[in-house]
Amino acid sequence: AMQAQAPGAPPLRVLELGAGCGLASLSAASLGASVLATDFRQLPLELLAEAARRQHLASRLRTQLFDVCDMSAPLPEADLVMASDLLYERSTAEAMARRVAEARRRGSVVLVCDI
Repeated sequence: AMQAQAPGAPPLRVLELGAGCGLASLSAASLGASVLATDFRQLPLELLAEAARRQHLASRLRTQLFDVCDMSAPLPEADLVMASDLLYERSTAEAMARRVAEARRRGSVVLVCDI
């Protein structure tokens, strides 16, 4: 999903749901994407913001509280929506299915990885 952007093109907008430690977000930012990393807990987002600062990626990576299970809040806009290791509970898996459909209706590419 991450491909070379044409010179002068805006950066790919990436949304990570349930970012946790934010490895995927940091990787996308290091490849030049404009990343919004989300989680329903504040502490992982604070740690991720610090990691982005230390890796000189803070200008490309923002964080935001967001609960994928709270369907009253729409997904932030993105070209690519990523999520990994979120499907531990049935309610979260069902919410993610709705979020995938929401993202696809808007034209986003969606990448979900789980075991």
